[in-house]
Amino acid sequence: MANPIVRAYEWLDKDFLLRQYSKAAKKWEDKGRDRYNLALLFDIPAGIGIILSGAPPESLLGGLNLGDSAVGMYNPEPTQGNVVSSYEYGTSMIRRFFRVPVFVGGAGLTMIEGYNFLSGLVGSHNEPVNLDRLSHGIGLLSLASSMYLKDRDPKLLDKQPAWRRALQSAKERAGELSDRIRDWVPVPQPQPVPIPVRYETLEDYIR
Repeated sequence: MANPIVRAYEWLDKDFLLRQYSKAAKKWEDKGRDRYNLALLFDIPAGIGIILSGAPPESLLGGLNLGDSAVGMYNPEPTQGNVVSSYEYGTSMIRRFFRVPVFVGGAGLTMIEGYNFLSGLVGSHNEPVNLDRLSHGIGLLSLASSMYLKDRDPKLLDKQPAWRRALQSAKERAGELSDRIRDWVPVPQPQPVPIPVRYETLEDYIR
């Protein structure tokens, strides 16, 4: 059995985030548009947010991701074995490694500053909104969105979500357990109760 942390990570990465972004990419591509164009719309705010926050490591990753989007726009389906295909394979491995940490980090920073903003409105919190941290969070979320859109998996949409598979498995196990309990616990069989029957004739009433 896989480690629970690994299973939770894979669920968040593939069954939740990648599934949702695959749905968005499918709607976009069904209109005859390319997913790299959609990813580029997120690369722009990602670059602006990360640069404004002054985060050099994320800037390097964002620049690599932007270049990947540009290459994909001109060659969305690279031929196997050529230079573009090798480049796409390498960048796809980088995206798969970084997309969850980038998304989680961006969501965390954005929620922190969102909490500070709402708390300031109601007067329960006096810490001002950190614009650098907010722009950093939005930039990371945009960067992760671009990564997931380029990694979209149409085949994933043909499969049932993990929670449905888990529910179906739980139902099957519950049925098997019920059958086993039925075999273990003897069920009392109904016993016939004799009812005395008295036959009387007309002569009995005359007496």
